[in-house]
Amino acid sequence: MTGPGIPIRPKARLAGLWAALALVCLAAACRRQAAPRPLLQTSLLKIYSGDFRGAILDLTELLKAEPANARAFYFRALAHKELRNMAAASADFTRAMELDPAASGAAYQRGLARRELGELLGARADFTQAIASRPQVPELYYARAQVLGSLGLWREAEEDLNHALGIRPIFYAALVDRGHLKARRYAFTAALEDFGRALSASRDYADVYIARAKTLWWRGERQDYPAALADLGKALELIPGKIDVLEQRAQLHKSLYHYEQAAADLAAAMAVNPAVARLFMRRGEIYRNISADGGARGFYDAAVADLTRAVELAPKVGSAYFFRADVKEALDDDAGALADYQSMLRINPKDSEAFRGLCGLRRGQGRLKEALEACGKAIDFAPRYADAYRGRCLTHLDLGKLREALSDCESSVEYDPGHDDAYVARGDVYADPRVRKFEKAEADYRQAAKLNPRKEARMKERLERLHELRGQP
Repeated sequence: MTGPGIPIRPKARLAGLWAALALVCLAAACRRQAAPRPLLQTSLLKIYSGDFRGAILDLTELLKAEPANARAFYFRALAHKELRNMAAASADFTRAMELDPAASGAAYQRGLARRELGELLGARADFTQAIASRPQVPELYYARAQVLGSLGLWREAEEDLNHALGIRPIFYAALVDRGHLKARRYAFTAALEDFGRALSASRDYADVYIARAKTLWWRGERQDYPAALADLGKALELIPGKIDVLEQRAQLHKSLYHYEQAAADLAAAMAVNPAVARLFMRRGEIYRNISADGGARGFYDAAVADLTRAVELAPKVGSAYFFRADVKEALDDDAGALADYQSMLRINPKDSEAFRGLCGLRRGQGRLKEALEACGKAIDFAPRYADAYRGRCLTHLDLGKLREALSDCESSVEYDPGHDDAYVARGDVYADPRVRKFEKAEADYRQAAKLNPRKEARMKERLERLHELRGQP
């Protein structure tokens, strides 16, 4: 990425761009100067055949005899650039521009070299100079947009992409990058339109499918998720075994409670690289969820194995300890769970997840005051941590503090309206015989089952209990 929201296009996609501008510059130079000497002609042939080192040697020899030959500096710079010698390329482009200020292609090329060197302000100035000379070349606006994105100037970057697309309406790279910027400012529908137009230009690049899938996911409308899964599937057809795409699809499956499919994607990613701790942590969490949502308890053992491997690979990552501790609690290993939460707090004394975990552990042990204190700390360190409010809600309910319990459950739903457990907790408060808001409890239980079909059986049991309570005075 050149910066948030602006990915650099793969080199192959723009491979012909510098060559086209180089030819423009060469043609102009030939009109201004005498015909190229044989050594210059030979070096140009080497550049276009891919013998960049040979071209540099020829041009260096020529410059010994003709130290003011602007074209020789320009083409040697191109050869250096192809060999990723960006500092040498930038220096040669600068010398070419000093010797021939009218060489418009040199400013653009130096801008590309400076961008690679991280000299973003200089690159921006070069692209601006190139645009002033050739305002109808869309690639120049595109190049400046990438630099602007790297500088965090996203509005200006989008304006440049608009200029590029005004000149060439079907400019694949510009459409994709403008889509990223639109998604960044939550203009999801407009972003999806740009990705769709990019796909109308070419369906051979995986990045646009990935970008569209992310946008569909970020939009947060669950009816979009199947389309997002389809796009990630197409991306994997083009780039099989791409770990980050497999991981993204696994997370999307997890959001839909497709745990088995999620685990399969993570296993495929692990087959590519078995040393990524995050993959083991994610699969361990999924195995935990399978058991927690009514699956076989054997998945807890598989979860512990995966999470232990994650801890071994990344001993400073607290989330792996958190999930393992949660599984240990389910297996009645309170001492092991406490040790994991303490490990998290040694890594980060303000870890809100660790305090949330301690809240659940102490509540399960009946130590409700300690549970309240732990959840309070979790909320202090992460004021919008929905699950911490849920934990405190349930603790307040155990203590008979119904008003406080309902307030915390409302916060849990507000901060994470797509999480089924938040509705279950609030439903439990409404269903309490001291509250007796049975219709609201029923609505919450049904919403939880809708969000997570794996909980249908458990929600059915709660609904049956509601029916019994309604018949009681």
